[in-house]
Amino acid sequence: MKKGFTIIEIIIVILIIMIISTMGLAYYNTYSQHLSLKSEVLDLVKELELIKKKALSSDKINDCSDQFYGYQININSNNYQWGILCPNFQLIKTKVLPYGISFLNSHQITFKPLKTNFSNQISIIIKNFNINKCLNINISTNGIINFNETIQNCP
Repeated sequence: MKKGFTIIEIIIVILIIMIISTMGLAYYNTYSQHLSLKSEVLDLVKELELIKKKALSSDKINDCSDQFYGYQININSNNYQWGILCPNFQLIKTKVLPYGISFLNSHQITFKPLKTNFSNQISIIIKNFNINKCLNINISTNGIINFNETIQNCP
């Protein structure tokens, strides 16, 4: 009697390994897309908190005159930029989102000096088109910035 494996047994084992590897790779790609979406949301939340704190403390740059109106962030489909209002918009920072991630709605949010309140609640939706999932950032009427870490299907 011969000892060893037949060619059919080896092919079956290789096929099983390939199927498991393919499933693992697909799961890894989805997981990395989730992480990319969360990372961009966390970056934006940090920027919003920074802008809010600068406006609350009336932190203005040197070339800003006595007419200080706060800080403004402009959110477009694939980027956001923020700057100081004194009285014209002076750009401080621009961030371009990675490929496949974008905002579903545009916003122009102004954080006024020494104030945290807004007339309406603001909802910023960020979508990862590669996996068709979204995360929301909410700014309440009293200026509290939060987001739900649960990734949801997009509307």
